[in-house]
Amino acid sequence: MIRCAVGLIICLGCLVTSGCETLSGIGTIHPLSEVTLPTFCLYAGKSEPAPIKEIRVYQYQEVLEGQFKLPLLVWVLEYAPDSSQKRSKPFSCITYGKVLPGYKEKAPALPLTPERRYYVTLWRSGASQPTEMDFRIRLSPRGIPVKLEYHPPGVRGVQVITGR
Repeated sequence: MIRCAVGLIICLGCLVTSGCETLSGIGTIHPLSEVTLPTFCLYAGKSEPAPIKEIRVYQYQEVLEGQFKLPLLVWVLEYAPDSSQKRSKPFSCITYGKVLPGYKEKAPALPLTPERRYYVTLWRSGASQPTEMDFRIRLSPRGIPVKLEYHPPGVRGVQVITGR
């Protein structure tokens, strides 16, 4: 009986550590994104594109005098194809503010403010939780947007996309 229990625990441990994927997916910002218009991508595995069902972008608000402020919703895009239109498939990469065929904008895109921190949630069909990341548009000393910094989930450090 003890051998069976130990064997079961070992088998479960092997399954868990052998590359199980999360249901939420892996989110990144496309490396060829424009600094001021990030393109968000979602993957089911290391390189398999996953369709984005919904994307939400929030701007973190400054905390004033100890008061907590909820993040400001700056854009929502949802996959909701119109039955009268030609069937379109959901996309795995979406550029901020662009409404693609088959998608409906639930909240219009507000302009992104450099040096502010933004938070993104990407949902895919069947996921129990979203893929999340945050990003910032950085300015040069002369006030020109020069790079996009972001923190993808599960990655230590900052990923950087520089302007062309």
